[in-house]
Amino acid sequence: MSTPNARIYLCHGPFCHGESLRFALEQAIAQAGLTDTCEVRPSGCQSRCDDGPNLTIWPGPFRYCHLTHANIRTIVNQHLGNQQIVREFLHPTSLQAFPDTE
Repeated sequence: MSTPNARIYLCHGPFCHGESLRFALEQAIAQAGLTDTCEVRPSGCQSRCDDGPNLTIWPGPFRYCHLTHANIRTIVNQHLGNQQIVREFLHPTSLQAFPDTE
């Protein structure tokens, strides 16, 4: 098995309910033809409960928050597919870490 280009950690903490978005994330990755280059992993709490559901993409870390099915498709297509950070869904900690993402 080859090493993925990106690892996506979807928060499965008690307040994020990431498990309800996992199918949508995996489906968006498959539809974008990125199954071989992306690995989805459930994570424990990412300590951003007020901003959930959350996911973190490595390399990065790029932290995305307030996820919906539509945001996930956008993040997969733009960030993972075209290497364009989706600034509007980034968590404030990622905005501070990557200020030149405009």
